[in-house]
This record gives sequence, C-alpha cells and structure tokens, in this order.
Amino acid sequence: VKGLEKELDVPVYPTSITKEDEYFWIKQKHGRLYAYNPQTESLLTHKSNRLSTFFEEYPDSTGIHIVMNDSVILHVFHDGKTITSNAIWTLPANGDEKIRTLHNDNHNNLWIGTSYRLFRYDLNQSKLNTENENIGIINKIATSEEGEVYLATEASGFLRLSKGNVSYKYDSDENYLDLTITPDKNVWISSQSG
Repeated sequence: VKGLEKELDVPVYPTSITKEDEYFWIKQKHGRLYAYNPQTESLLTHKSNRLSTFFEEYPDSTGIHIVMNDSVILHVFHDGKTITSNAIWTLPANGDEKIRTLHNDNHNNLWIGTSYRLFRYDLNQSKLNTENENIGIINKIATSEEGEVYLATEASGFLRLSKGNVSYKYDSDENYLDLTITPDKNVWISSQSG
C-alpha cells in the first residue's frame, strides 16, 4: 500500500481489493479504480470516477465486473499498459432503481441485486433472467455449490432462494448488510447491529 500511496500522493482507503496475477485491483473510497503491480510499481487508472465502491472478480476470464452510474455493468480488464472497459448490461430506467451488489458464482452467472429485483446474467450466453421481483433492497448475494442463492436485504430480511423461490426467510426487523459462505458450508450474515 505504501508504494501505491506514493504513486497517488494520497492515502489509500480501498473499498474493494482483489488480486489478479501480479496486479491488485483497488477501488478507492473517494476515487478511481486502479490496477497496481507492487513488484514493478506499475499503476494503471480507469478514467471514470462514477464507479461503484464494490466490484466482483470475473472467474473464468481476466478482469472484474464493476457498476458505473448505478446502472451499467462493465467488464474491466487491462493488458499491463491500459485499462479497458466494455459495458455488458444496462439496468432499464425504472424510477429510482439502482444496482446495489454483484456476485459471480462458479457457473458463469453474474447475480445482480438492485433496489427491487434480483437478476441472473448468463455470461456465456449474454442473457438476462429475472429471478425475483419486488424483493426490496439487496445488499449482498452469495451462492452455494448446490445452486442456492442467499440474500442480505434491508427490508425483507435474510433469504435463501432455491430455483427462484424463497425457501427460507429470517427477518428480525434489521437491515442485513453482508453475508458469506464458509468452506464448511456455514452462512454468516451481519446486520447493522452486528
């Protein structure tokens, strides 16, 4: 991080970070997206500052997925010299609906959580499927090896979906913020109160 702070001449406060080969993808809290190689101190910068604070790795390809302007999903990648981005999907204009979270499963699906809906984008076929409508604000998505989808939401609680239908719901009138699935298949969730 010190090398990156030296390059940027500002403190580094990443909201998301992941490693791809020799480079780290870093999204600054109040700044841009960077690809940084600490060995060579090479720093690549994505030109837009209208990017989400979160991103997802692209499991079977290079680069990451990130959201621009709360509605456009970009595939962002680099060649060691420049960062390139291609729009892969745009959320249709629907009032104040925004993309809130992304999740890549291990089956070439990009799960998209919005202010109201859950989508599944098939990366192989470039096809969008609406998985659930009117679910409320989705803060985080995780998937199991068995294909179950877990959601941390603000108004609908903690949900497990099987084949597009809610198979479990826990709601304690809290906003659920984050979740993860451990290697031993336990699901951990966090809320505003812990």
